[in-house]
Amino acid sequence: MKKVKEENHKEAEMKVQVAVGFHRDIDLLSSEQKLIVGHNCFLDLANVYNKFIGPLPATPEEFAVSVNKCFPHIIGTKILLNTNSMLQNRMKRSRKSLAFAFTSFCPQIATGSRNNDLVSLSHVKVDIEVGDSRSSSWNPGGKHEAGYDAFMTGCIFAQLCSDLGINFKLHESSKQLALINEILQKYVNRLYLSWMHGDDIDLNTGIKVADSSPSHSLKKRYPKILFENIVIIWGFPSKLKASEVRECISKVFGPNSVISVFHLDAIAVFVLYSKTELVSDFLLVRDTLERGDGAILVLHPLATYTFLGWYIMKLENVAI
Repeated sequence: MKKVKEENHKEAEMKVQVAVGFHRDIDLLSSEQKLIVGHNCFLDLANVYNKFIGPLPATPEEFAVSVNKCFPHIIGTKILLNTNSMLQNRMKRSRKSLAFAFTSFCPQIATGSRNNDLVSLSHVKVDIEVGDSRSSSWNPGGKHEAGYDAFMTGCIFAQLCSDLGINFKLHESSKQLALINEILQKYVNRLYLSWMHGDDIDLNTGIKVADSSPSHSLKKRYPKILFENIVIIWGFPSKLKASEVRECISKVFGPNSVISVFHLDAIAVFVLYSKTELVSDFLLVRDTLERGDGAILVLHPLATYTFLGWYIMKLENVAI
């Protein structure tokens, strides 16, 4: 009976361990206060928080303070690239994607090259373990896969630290690196809320700073999004282009009524209006046409692409 109880106890422990799963890693990162490195990782942190810590707080400010209690040392490589003038000079200001940063700062790893022109003393050497094998190069075909994205982020961070003159050998731990190193201190716990507008937030205080270092071209291309100014339209013919939807609406409400139309997929778009009242006006006109008949349905611009057969909803009524 004692042996049976012991076996049952071991089996129960194994089930608990399986159920805990990746939560052990999250708890370990938190308890050890490891330096967390990411590339534009605000949403990644939000996902980790939601899955392993608790329901997401109602506001970004509350979230920042809460996540800081669990992970007190976080650094974003995109903050480094955008706010350090020396690093900016090595990249085109309009391109700060993870893949572009990887090929710019770690060309010898990105290409898997042993070329002496690429592998110099200024480049950090990275040993990669893949299963039981070990190599000094890496196949760059896995971009946009979680594991490879994490690998690229780690390589970029190591190279950026080297370029900034940070010596890892002087610090016993990543926690010590984040707390003591004067170069990194101004970048730790600052993350972008919006990569389009440059808004960033201080995770220590929850204070949000607008337009800290935005790209002018991105601001021009991506205007500020107001959710109350957006409607979702779906269920239209797949051959219909966003420009045709915009043209149709503009004929009724004016050329400046629509700021932009974004395709969600082949049969759905976001329509961003310049004014909140235009959303109500659009829904009212559509409702009026739906209840009408006769010549008005034939002549009205919104009837051109059979808007009446499409599904339309204000974005503020949708749970995201």
